[in-house]
Amino acid sequence: MTFQEFIETITEAERDYVSRLDYGQDAEAHRAALDVVLNNGGVIETESQGVWHPLEVVELGRNALVEGHEREFVLCVGITLLTGSVGDEAEQILDYHMQDLASLPQDLRTMLEEMVTEAIEGCEPEAGPIRQ
Repeated sequence: MTFQEFIETITEAERDYVSRLDYGQDAEAHRAALDVVLNNGGVIETESQGVWHPLEVVELGRNALVEGHEREFVLCVGITLLTGSVGDEAEQILDYHMQDLASLPQDLRTMLEEMVTEAIEGCEPEAGPIRQ
């Protein structure tokens, strides 16, 4: 399954859960912004959307896997990776969440591992001829 296919399966309850991750603060604004992000394939367009809504709750959601909310965790990590807000921190996310990834269902784990690998490879400088 691709991340875009996964996004299409996100339920209203999962969207609401993510939107309330900042102790319910600005939940409606976070939800509206999250809906835009999901309609945009999972990318937060920081120039047109700003960075607070929904990036705040997405980053909170990616910081910890809560039992029973594995799909929301995967959603938040995926959005963060696609948005590029982690840049070269993708390896740190992989290291930090190694145990979390191991506890995910196989299809979600594989999808996230592929996304992290792509993010890491996207941050590496391209090899080219050495110029003197």
